[in-house]
Amino acid sequence: MSNEGESSQILQSEDSTKIEISESIKLIKPTKLHNGKKIAMLLLSPNSKYAATWSKDDGSIYGWQLDQPAEQSVEQSENEFHQSKPFKFDCSINVKDFCNKYVSLIAVSNNKLIAIQSSVGLQEIIVINFELEAPKKIELKLNPFAEMIE
Repeated sequence: MSNEGESSQILQSEDSTKIEISESIKLIKPTKLHNGKKIAMLLLSPNSKYAATWSKDDGSIYGWQLDQPAEQSVEQSENEFHQSKPFKFDCSINVKDFCNKYVSLIAVSNNKLIAIQSSVGLQEIIVINFELEAPKKIELKLNPFAEMIE
């Protein structure tokens, strides 16, 4: 086939009938994730259904839906080729919209909750719900020394 972006296969059945299978391949224009800045961390949810990437330099967090059937194992048998999980872009935020302090990505859940540490020592955790159309902030303030106060 001479059309760019398409591929074809010809399969031959036992009765010598030729079947042509044509697949369209869409070329995706590369984009600059995190504005081209280095990704400092990649976290996967417990069941590998969702992922989050964080760029310390850019101050952004990107959420990614992982489209892999649950029955497919990350560890594959020797007979199978290694296949990567497709990451489907879901949502992104600029951390500065939620917090102006030191920030670090610490956890991601299967249902698109992203937890970030917003101060040194886990004293403040912000949970951002990526499930919503506009991500919503849930702030948790912790006092690790509360039992020491009399």
